[in-house]
Amino acid sequence: TEDSSAGFLGTNYGTIENLLIDGTVTAKNRAGLIAGKNLGKIVNCSACGSVSAKSSYAGGICGDNSGEVTNSLAVMYSVKSGVYSGGISGYNTGLIANCLSAADEIESGMYASGISGMNTDGTISGCVCVDMDISVGLDSTCGRITTNRKKGKTENNYCYAYTVSNLSYEEIGKDTQNGDDILWEDCIDIGFYYSIGWKKSDWKTAKNGFRIPCPVQTSEPEPEPGRTIYLPKKISDARGLME
Repeated sequence: TEDSSAGFLGTNYGTIENLLIDGTVTAKNRAGLIAGKNLGKIVNCSACGSVSAKSSYAGGICGDNSGEVTNSLAVMYSVKSGVYSGGISGYNTGLIANCLSAADEIESGMYASGISGMNTDGTISGCVCVDMDISVGLDSTCGRITTNRKKGKTENNYCYAYTVSNLSYEEIGKDTQNGDDILWEDCIDIGFYYSIGWKKSDWKTAKNGFRIPCPVQTSEPEPEPGRTIYLPKKISDARGLME
């Protein structure tokens, strides 16, 4: 669409709970699979697909977050915009907590990050980034978790150690904008998520080949097998190997 604020809801003013969305969203501004702009609450949701904003604000869950996004998962083939791209939200002035971003590619001309492209006066807490590639045209505007501005706060966040990115700042640590390093064994171990404060009542191990945890209250995401590392393609013969 050429409109601004596109997603399952253009703008969310209420509470969205226990929702699984699979699809593609393209908009001029503020594109997200669940909401273009979030002013309410998004809880225990999962999103799988691709998001693109021709101008600015693209995120797996929402393009622009001024509300709350908690206990939610984004499994993205790609998230792209001119400015502000993030695995969960393109731009954050609210709260993003206990969320998991698993994206093959997050890309922007300026401000691309694993959880939120920019965090201005907002809080990002207890989040995990298992993204494969985060890239920006301007090197000084990239963070594995986010890029903080003004009183933006990051605490207890983690990122896959081998995520490819052109980081703005090299500082690594759970309270920095890059989060602390974790290995692939941690990414696929539900016990790790419980150890950083996630509740067993909110997250579960997937049963159908999906390799990372997902919210208890939604169906498991079903990305195209082999298209992402999160759901490998099963190979049973030589033809499958060639494909």
